[in-house]
Amino acid sequence: MNWRWYLFWIKDFVTGGEIYNAYKDIKQSYYEGNKNLHDDISKLLKHAVKTTKYYEKYNYNDINNFPVINKQIIIENYENIKSSMYVNKKMHKMSTSGSTGIPFTVIQDINKRKRVIAEILFFRKDMRLYIW
Repeated sequence: MNWRWYLFWIKDFVTGGEIYNAYKDIKQSYYEGNKNLHDDISKLLKHAVKTTKYYEKYNYNDINNFPVINKQIIIENYENIKSSMYVNKKMHKMSTSGSTGIPFTVIQDINKRKRVIAEILFFRKDMRLYIW
């Protein structure tokens, strides 16, 4: 490991350790399963129904009512899918090149950005053993 690796984790520790905590959560969920999966999904559905125009017509207590969506549907309904909680907040744009046929950009708040970084670190480090 190089000095940048250590500086990264020191900075994370000094600023609250959010990436490290997400990393531990991802690792535990991956190896032991997510014990709170039902609650996590329920919270996500409730958030979607209460804060977006696209999902407001759905009953958050029944996942079977929710539509299956794809990139094209998200692109076509982008403004209605945005959560009202994140309008006028600083967001990070994450884009794909469109290698599957459709270029795509999503916005993430700082917490989601840190979670994505933790996911990348976990799967890069822990899963490279299984590639070969």
